[in-house]
Amino acid sequence: MKLTEKIQGWEVCIFAICAWIILLQCAKYIDFENALKKDSPTPVHIGGPIQRDPNLPQVTVTDIPDSVYKTLDRDSKFKRYLTGNHKYVVLFAHPNISSSEDYAQKLRYAFSKQGFAQYYRKRIYQKGSWFATCPNGEIQCASLWLHQTCFGNLCLLNPVRKQAVIVPLHHADQLPALLEAYKEW
Repeated sequence: MKLTEKIQGWEVCIFAICAWIILLQCAKYIDFENALKKDSPTPVHIGGPIQRDPNLPQVTVTDIPDSVYKTLDRDSKFKRYLTGNHKYVVLFAHPNISSSEDYAQKLRYAFSKQGFAQYYRKRIYQKGSWFATCPNGEIQCASLWLHQTCFGNLCLLNPVRKQAVIVPLHHADQLPALLEAYKEW
């Protein structure tokens, strides 16, 4: 008697449930919004150096540390945002913080109605809590750096320049002006 001849209905259900659980766990790490978009071979909309806009308060520009790039082979969850030729807008939105949710809504609107999708790719993480750790007990890695830098802020990441623009989430009304000011950076 072959194994396939003895498969019962409950075994199929157990298999389907296990497959669904595994799929849900893997889906956390897949960037569905940008997964099918291909990187262009040349940098997209990379202009000159950053021009500070006095109308945009509390904007910080920082270099992404080399130590973050050195760990990407072991901590590749955010590799796409730190390498390649596209700028990313990354937001870790906390559902219980109104400014965070307001920013997420304004960011979606800016991309859908104001044409920023040609300059940036966006990624909004909306979880109740998001905690980063480094593999193998390392002190610095991409996940931890992004968490420490971007949680509670909006981050514009430019992998070509290896820089990040960091903006606190208190000024959602200035989001379109911010995205406009840095679209050629």
